[in-house]
Amino acid sequence: MKKYAVSKETFNYITSILADKPSHLLHDWEQWLNANSVGSESYNVIKELSHFDKNPSIVIAELLQGKAELE
Repeated sequence: MKKYAVSKETFNYITSILADKPSHLLHDWEQWLNANSVGSESYNVIKELSHFDKNPSIVIAELLQGKAELE
């Protein structure tokens, strides 16, 4: 299983969404692709995930499928 080391803020943000409404993480990414929520907390999370892959949706998909985890 892949492990992604992220900031405490990103860890808390993503794990709370995964526990409550997993599809919301994809929604956040789609909003950013469409530049609909500039300046929000989700931007910082998406920006951090983009350090691991040019397309954060790959990281998000791995998290949703249980193929990766955050540390």
